[in-house]
Amino acid sequence: MASIFSPDKKRMIDAGFGSIAHVPVVFDSTSNYCREVNRYLRERATLDWVPQGAKKVVLLAERSLENIARNLGNFIEWCKACNSDEHRKNRPGFDDWRSLTYEDVLQYQRDQRSGAWSKDRRKLTPETANGRADTATDFLQWAAQRGLRPPFQVKLTTVRNKANSAKLSRSRITSRHFRVGREKASRSKALQTALSLPRVDEVRAWLSAVLRKRGKAKFLACRFILEVGARRMEVAALTEDQWPTQETLMLLQKRGDLFATLELIETKGDVPRDVMIPIEYAFEVREWIDGPRLRLTKAYFGRTKERTSSLFLSDSRGYEGTPIQSHTIYDCFHEVKPRPPGWAPHFGRHTFACFFVLRALESEAKILGKDLTKMGADWVMGRGTWWLNLLRRQLGHADEETTEIYLRWLMSATQVATVAKGWHESLNIEDF
Repeated sequence: MASIFSPDKKRMIDAGFGSIAHVPVVFDSTSNYCREVNRYLRERATLDWVPQGAKKVVLLAERSLENIARNLGNFIEWCKACNSDEHRKNRPGFDDWRSLTYEDVLQYQRDQRSGAWSKDRRKLTPETANGRADTATDFLQWAAQRGLRPPFQVKLTTVRNKANSAKLSRSRITSRHFRVGREKASRSKALQTALSLPRVDEVRAWLSAVLRKRGKAKFLACRFILEVGARRMEVAALTEDQWPTQETLMLLQKRGDLFATLELIETKGDVPRDVMIPIEYAFEVREWIDGPRLRLTKAYFGRTKERTSSLFLSDSRGYEGTPIQSHTIYDCFHEVKPRPPGWAPHFGRHTFACFFVLRALESEAKILGKDLTKMGADWVMGRGTWWLNLLRRQLGHADEETTEIYLRWLMSATQVATVAKGWHESLNIEDF
């Protein structure tokens, strides 16, 4: 498959190429430099070209460029596979991406969904197939505009949705343009995911396994998702100076505060937001920063002569001090066993949201002197909606459909509300 390499940023900057120092470089499976693809990545990075209908014109974050590079690498390899003698028998006239039509892009999308173009012939999700096909479409439109291929025609449709603002209580109508023929996401699958959240003991067992098998640093990074509801790329982007100081945490504890606040700067959509961190977890990370992390940074400097500000640093032998990347966090969720069924970082966000709100409802019912299971559907729906709207800013999304899924789970979970008791406390595994 295609390979993605990150340039030496310092050397690029010193050579006068600071504006593209963060742009990844793509080589195909035969180690050939993908000239047009890499030119496209540079123009996207410098905003010399922006896709038609883009929601907003902003500089792409490094992680976004990496995702585009990976998608294009996959697309180029698909083109090469289709151009082989075996495939040309069934696809007469197929040359390479310069001759593709929009129908060919839809075939690329279908091949992923069917498993014809995926690792181990596994059927890929609509989200993955759509994302890759979207990237391929943008690239082919760019190539046509740059005179690298004939015109590329794409059929578009307009979709209007109601979305809630993270800052405002009212809803607004948004309009977006989408490619005709995109795969429809399975809403039932998302609902099934939210309705089959893991038990607390399953999460504890997995966290304990991460600590034993992958070390304290990766354990703390994974736990951030469960304690805060952040995305894995947001966790990987954290820096040490963002974490509350010992003095700040001591003051908050003295005042009786249960949470500290932290600003996530690098986020999906590049809109910073404040999140709440349970005070016990904040102290645990602070202790790690002021102890083991200092030794890791020294080891990293001794090995690379570079300093890093990343918060979570690897403590694996031979990689001491190396910043933990988002794919490493994913591997911890996906590979470390025992693990809850279908466990993944995004599923961890679902788990955080649902248990946080359920615990809040339990507390409210207790204040009223009642049992949560006796409060009734209307009360659960009303208060659950209020808490989810409050939590929307913490999660960093404004998806009404996701909120509805969470409410469906709450309606089911209130019948067995005891599973949520002590959620944050249960993540303190000092006895392990």
